[in-house]
Parts: sequence; C-alpha cells; structure tokens
Amino acid sequence: MKKILMGLSLSLAVVAASLLPSAAKAQSNEGAPAIVVSMATAKEQLDDFGYLTKAAGQAQIGGLIQLMAGDFLRPLDTNRTMGAYVTLDQFLPSVVAFMPLKDKDALVEVVSEQLGDPEYDGDYMIFTSPEGDDIYCLPKGEWAYMSNMKESLTGLPKDPSAWTKGLEDYNVAVRVNGQNIPAQMKQFAISAMQEGFDEMLNELEQVDPDQAELQRELNANSFEQMVDLINDMDELVLGMEVDAEDSGIHMDFTFTGIEGSQMAEQIDLLDGAESRFLGFLMDDSAINFNAITKMAQADVTQLTQMIDSVAEQGLNELSADPNMSPMEKEVATDIVNTLIEVGKATLETGTIDLGMAVVLDDETTAVVGGAHVAQAKKVENAVKTIVGLVKDDAPPGVEFNLDAEKKGGINYHEIVIPVPPFEEEIQEIVGDEVVVWLGVAEDALYFSVGKGDRSTLDDAIAESKSAKPKDNQYGSGHLDIGKIVQYAAMISGEPQLDAMAASMQGKDTRMMFSSSTVENGATSRLTIQEGFITAVGEAAAQAMEAFGGGVPF
Repeated sequence: MKKILMGLSLSLAVVAASLLPSAAKAQSNEGAPAIVVSMATAKEQLDDFGYLTKAAGQAQIGGLIQLMAGDFLRPLDTNRTMGAYVTLDQFLPSVVAFMPLKDKDALVEVVSEQLGDPEYDGDYMIFTSPEGDDIYCLPKGEWAYMSNMKESLTGLPKDPSAWTKGLEDYNVAVRVNGQNIPAQMKQFAISAMQEGFDEMLNELEQVDPDQAELQRELNANSFEQMVDLINDMDELVLGMEVDAEDSGIHMDFTFTGIEGSQMAEQIDLLDGAESRFLGFLMDDSAINFNAITKMAQADVTQLTQMIDSVAEQGLNELSADPNMSPMEKEVATDIVNTLIEVGKATLETGTIDLGMAVVLDDETTAVVGGAHVAQAKKVENAVKTIVGLVKDDAPPGVEFNLDAEKKGGINYHEIVIPVPPFEEEIQEIVGDEVVVWLGVAEDALYFSVGKGDRSTLDDAIAESKSAKPKDNQYGSGHLDIGKIVQYAAMISGEPQLDAMAASMQGKDTRMMFSSSTVENGATSRLTIQEGFITAVGEAAAQAMEAFGGGVPF
C-alpha cells in the first residue's frame, strides 16, 4: 500500500529519472523541450481516483487511498501540477521530473522512508533507487527537480509548468514537439523503419517472389507517408481526463503538422465536408459509426495504382485456378473487373463516406449501413449476374426478390435465407430467417442484414437527409455495452447476465469516439461513460466472486 501511495506523489520523478542511461549529456533548455509530460494536481488526482472507484463499485478503495495519501503528499503543493520534460541532443536524451515543492524537509523525510537517507553534493541530494541507480534531486524555488543524471539539472527553467500550458485539464498528458526532435534522430528512425521493411521483404522474397513485389509497392507508399509524418509533425498530444462533472473518462489524441505541410493541406480538404450517412448514428443502436474523408489527387493516384497491382495478382491467380471451368473464369473475371472499376471510380471522386449501425432488441436484430459508391449501378448488375448463376443451386427455401421495390431513388433487392431448425443458436438471434436487403442509388449502396423488416434502414436513410454534423467533425460513433449485455441476457437466459443487464438499466453505458479537424491537424476523442465503468467494475467483481475471491479491502 505504501508503494501505491508513493506512486501518487513521487514515483513519476523516480521512474522517469531511471529510464535513461547515465551517459547522457547536459542539455540546453532554450525553448520548449522535445517531450513534456503533465500531471494534474495531487488534489485533483485523488478526487478523480475516488470518483472512478465509486463508479466502479469499489468506493472503499478510493476512500482508503485518499485517507492514507495525506502523509505522502506533505512535501508538495497539492494545488499545482507536476510532470517531466525530455530534451534531446543528437541521440542523447535528458529527462527531468518536476514537482511543486511546499516543504523541502518533508520531501527529504518522505523520500528517505522509501529509498533511505540521501547523500549531499552541494545543493544536490542523491538518493539510491531499489535497483541501485542514483537519483539526483535539486530543490529550487517553488519546485523540486529530479533526474538520474546530475548534468540534466543545469539550465533549469524557472517555471516548468509554462511548458504544460493547455494540458491542465488532463490527469495525465504527453506533448511531443516534433520540430524540437533533432534531424539526425528523425533520420535514424526513418533508416530503422526502412531496414525493417527491407528485412520483411527479403524473407517474403524467398517464399513468394510475386507477393514480395506487390508488398514492395505497398511498402513504398506507406513508407513515403510515414516519412512525411515524421518530418512534418508540429505537435502530438495524448491526454487522459477523468471528468466527474461529465460522468466519464476522456482520452484525446491530437496531431498537427507544420503550416503548409502535406498533412496540413490534407486536413484543409475536410473543411466543410458533410457526410450523407449521419442518420446511421442512431442513439438506440448498440454500435454505430460514421466517417467521411477527402483525398488529394496524389493520394488517389497512389491508391488506384495499389488497386491495380493487387487486382493483377488476384486475376492471375483466378486464371490459374484448376477448379474453375473456362466459363466460370470468364464470369468471375468480369465481376472482379467491374468491382475494380467501381472502386477506382469512387476513389477518383476524392471522397470516402460511409455509415453503419448494429441494432439489438427484442424486435430487431440487424446490421445496416450505407456508403458513397461511384457507378453503383455496375455493382447492381454484378449482383444480378451472381444471383442468376447461383439461383438454381441455392438451398431450398432461399428467395431472391430482385427489383423488389423502388423508393426515394433507391432500387431495393431482397434475399430471404431460412435458418434450419437445428441451428438453434442462430434462431435465437435472428429467428426463422435472415433477410438481406441491398439498396442501389445512383452513387450510393445501402444494406440491411438480420431479423425484422427494412424499417431500421429506411429510418437511417430518411434521417441522413436532414442530419447535420457538429462543427469540423468528420467521424464519430459509439459502442453501448449495456445494450449488448441486455441483448445477450435476453437470448441466453444466463442469471449472471440478467443481473448485469438489470444493473445497467437506465445508465449511460456507451464508449464513444469522435474526430474533428483543428488548425493544421486533427483531434480524436474517446469517451467512456460512467455506466461503462460501472459495468466493467461489476463484471470484474463477479469474476472474482466466481473464482472464490472477493474484492480486496
């Protein structure tokens, strides 16, 4: 327990200082460092930890930690942030942890209880870690600085928290300043990456030369994009925030490129982009997803070339298949070529746009979706060709209802597949039959697979006509664990699932994500709602009980 509490206040400095080799040289701290780690105030960390343990049904753990933490936090100003920063000199990093100091004597006392009494070298205190490494501590003004290298504790900033501006809301955050990473280090990373690609290709060349050549082309495109990301990165921020007011946890990922870079220009293409499939973000769905992206012509060219390479190899393998007749090969080749044409035509529009949802309840079990597809009628013709080939050999009871209905500029086709009586588990999920709908518009395809009528798909399409995206948002979705557990309980009848489903009733049990553009970059957020945390906590408690354990404390 003491080690846990120590970690709340001081282990950041100890661990960070122990990560790097002692041979690193002193650094100049002019300007922001390459990497900054920020942690919220100790008071906020404890409050948030208490909230999380309460949400997970283990409030006693949070209460105990808060009760016992006071002594370990005596040296610190619990209303100011702490963190660490890393500066780089060629290939030699230097890390310094900083803590908001309130009482120097208390700091010596608390750390000594864990690591033993320090030695002194002027103003420097030297502690010895459990692994036998020296840890240097230098109290200076309102801060205590720590490092595993004495040389790193020179040229210290007067106020290191200035480098954590914008990260204060996060419990833990890391900011990487891409332009402060030395060019030699970037080149080293690029060279190492290239060597990894080459080694993989050499191994593949010995097994399948044709596949190796295709992989070489794919790698070349990927490698070029990764090099651009490394060289053009301005800032990368990873942050985790426990938000009791919003009842959940937020995890953010933000990546920005330098102004005028290829990445910044790519993001600019998304300005004003509006998806045509926002209606699939149904609140009552167990899972939903929507995304739109815009591509520059250079990216379109690379992707179409990639498709040509993959298609050529696939068609060669199809042509050489000894199990297919000449007529079957001809039909299959025509269908594949059609799909390739449609894929390339869609890419040429420069837009990828789609949405989908999974609905699970006592009346409907369905997966529905839609996507922007250029020359969608060609896909429709290919489907009709396939149906014509397999219709006579289909299992008894399968119905093919082509051109079943036209509605709102969409031509619908229906396939009904009976579920055999002996497939009891499948019948529990979808009933006596699976119904497949394919909708074909001028430049879009829609589908529905599952139990129930087509109303879920129709509702999503209708909602998409009026739905508007949030400002600058180009992707979003959610996974609702409560709906999934409740559905599983309904079809299984398991008592444990019934209990979990009942406990989640009326709670927000979603895990949500969203992606939006920012200036010269993009940001993504994953939000875990309180109900999701509660569900995980209850599942963990049940698992421990099942194994004869119990919740500690």
